[in-house]
Amino acid sequence: ANVSVLAWAMEPTEIDLYEPVDVPADVQLLRKAYPMELPVEAGEKNFTLEEILTLPPSAPKIQKLFRVSLQPEITEEKLMSDKVVFRGNALTHICYLADDGGLYSWDFDLPFTQYSELEGEYGEDGDVLLWPGVTALEMEKDEEGLHLKAGLLCQYRISHRPLVQVVEDAYSPRRSVVPAQQELELPGILERKTQTTPVQLNSSLDGMRL
Repeated sequence: ANVSVLAWAMEPTEIDLYEPVDVPADVQLLRKAYPMELPVEAGEKNFTLEEILTLPPSAPKIQKLFRVSLQPEITEEKLMSDKVVFRGNALTHICYLADDGGLYSWDFDLPFTQYSELEGEYGEDGDVLLWPGVTALEMEKDEEGLHLKAGLLCQYRISHRPLVQVVEDAYSPRRSVVPAQQELELPGILERKTQTTPVQLNSSLDGMRL
């Protein structure tokens, strides 16, 4: 197996935007404001999910568990001043050998709700990106059912969209004006687009999932 890891770090920094001062009355400035998405904070939230799972009475009885997998997904996230609140589902899939000798699989949806304290406070112009992951997974079978214990981790990045005002040009009907411009690199995003493309996978083992 090949494993690749993508890691990135954030460091607070300040960038000065210069504002013209003592501008003569005959000089007109062309000002523009651009909303930019700027990252301001990052962190992570660790939590544990414990559940007792039971199959319906009509399902074949479990004799031996072969495989257990869990995939967390975030369904809703929201910034509330100095907190980030998120909801999601832990999609749990099991594959087992039944007492009738057959091989079966079953899926469970386990909802969860969590929040994490933030260092700063953000208003309605804030945005949050979340990346969930699994840190531990255990399942044991007894008379009560299937005891599931999972460790989950949710990393987040907080951004906000301030208006960055710049002077793009200057003009005077009485004199020649040559603006002095300086390029600054901002770790921001002017525009973001997302396109979803449906994908259909064909398999020769129809109806069988392990």
